[in-house]
Amino acid sequence: MPQERVLVCRALARSVDDASDTVAPEDVTNVVAWSASDDGTAVVQGGRVRGRGPGLTSVTATMANSDRSISASVLVAVDRADAPPQLAYAIEGFVRDLANTGLSAAQVALIDQHGRARTAGTGESDGSFRFVPVLAGRYRVRASKAGYRPFEETITVPDTRPLTLPLLPQPTDR
Repeated sequence: MPQERVLVCRALARSVDDASDTVAPEDVTNVVAWSASDDGTAVVQGGRVRGRGPGLTSVTATMANSDRSISASVLVAVDRADAPPQLAYAIEGFVRDLANTGLSAAQVALIDQHGRARTAGTGESDGSFRFVPVLAGRYRVRASKAGYRPFEETITVPDTRPLTLPLLPQPTDR
């Protein structure tokens, strides 16, 4: 029997109890409403996500009662028609100098384990950068800017810590 090509998502609810701050999470996968932002990329039913075609979609679980509704989403990537969907992440961070000032117009490269690179420039005012979608794995992130020494760091996705890439000024010849 062939293995089913789906991504299984679960929804867990955690309620607050006055006596003890929180109660153990309860699996509510089968009672939440599931949706995908792009049905051409993937469809979701009961937390089971099936890929349809290349693209990105947000898979959302929504739980509602008479007072309010709560929802949570994950980003899902499908790389080709009928391929199994994968969770996708965003890599965000800042390129800064020694004074912790954001560096505009710096170049940031995200390099995968096969040496393939994607590049992004930093924001004009704060030195911010963003890569999306990024699949789970190990990557090198390299920042560079004229007049500064390049900086490189290895990261493992998903890693939730903030990413700051410091650039030191290039020594000048006297």
